[in-house]
Amino acid sequence: MQKKFFALVLAGAMALTALTACGGGNDTDDSKAPADDSAAVDDSGDTGDTFRLGGLAPLTGSVSVYGVSAMNGVEMAVKEINEAGGINGQQIEFNVLDEKGDVTEAINAYGRLVADHDIDALIGDVTSKPSISVAQRANEDGIPMITPTGTADAITEQGETVFRTCFTDSYQGRAMASYVAGKGYTSAAVLYDNSDDYSVALYNAFTEEAKSQGVEITAEESFGATDSDFKAQLTKIVATNPEVLYVPAYYETNALILRQAQETGFKGLVTGGDGWDGILSQYKDDPTGADGVIFSNHYSLYDEDEKVQNFVSKYKETYGEDPTAFAALGYDSAYLLKQAVEEAGTKDKAAVVEALKGIEFAGVTGTFKFDEKRNPIKTVSYVIVQDGKYQLDSKEGVTE
Repeated sequence: MQKKFFALVLAGAMALTALTACGGGNDTDDSKAPADDSAAVDDSGDTGDTFRLGGLAPLTGSVSVYGVSAMNGVEMAVKEINEAGGINGQQIEFNVLDEKGDVTEAINAYGRLVADHDIDALIGDVTSKPSISVAQRANEDGIPMITPTGTADAITEQGETVFRTCFTDSYQGRAMASYVAGKGYTSAAVLYDNSDDYSVALYNAFTEEAKSQGVEITAEESFGATDSDFKAQLTKIVATNPEVLYVPAYYETNALILRQAQETGFKGLVTGGDGWDGILSQYKDDPTGADGVIFSNHYSLYDEDEKVQNFVSKYKETYGEDPTAFAALGYDSAYLLKQAVEEAGTKDKAAVVEALKGIEFAGVTGTFKFDEKRNPIKTVSYVIVQDGKYQLDSKEGVTE
């Protein structure tokens, strides 16, 4: 995926390093990572006025699979927008810096985008902790910032110029509780990672909403970051006879838990958040081993919506693989910004921020507007593993 991307950008005659998610089951491969840490994409050849877009993402390191995917989505959108005439007649100059998944690196990279490229707006960061730190500074500088994939509630709490395209941790935790209650289940247990902010946030939101909707929480068990044996917790859970097991963790850990849950005799519905996207990469020898799992996600490859299928087709043509949820969110972020700038009629930063606040956007990952905290109120895709494949079970909104 990355190799084709690098070739595509280098052909544009700009020096570059570039850009693969939460949702895709791709393995991190640093052998394909860029040698430098910056990318400039300007497909126009226009030496006139441009819209200077900054990007921040982990393009190398342990979470680069997420950053490269998100930036691939942004880059594909930028290329499409430039080919269609740009934003208000201005071509987008897209400069991306690698922050390696590190907070300090992210702060320094943001500073370089501002000082060296005088950015008009920022898409990034990708993971939550760097996003929070960068958001503080973007707000102080008055720069419109859209994180495509940072789900921590605290990101947009940093200030009025900070927005997100993805739903928050608490939003999808509540969404899955509503799904469970809506399907008629009356009891659930939770097994979560007590060392991980994402897992804890989903756990808290799910249990609170489930209880409010009459679902009994029969057990609440936890584990640590380095744990790999969950049988003691699962044995306690099975003894409470829940109909549903909610596991808000990431797919590598989820695969271990799923196998051990089956071994300990759990027969109910296994559910979770978008961290389950990629579970089939852990079941390559027997993809049907994960059949029946349902998780909340930002979009589904199998959504028959024309906009989704056009995006999937173009992405596969460009990068040679299916787009992850991170890629779809990155793609939507670029078009969201385009719409805001066009509605503002100017790239003035304050005007763009105001346009974002009142926007109604229809993208690959859903139709949404922003709440008062600049988080999207949008549909959630519920994905089910069936016959060893991801399938779209349903799409539903969430009442705030």
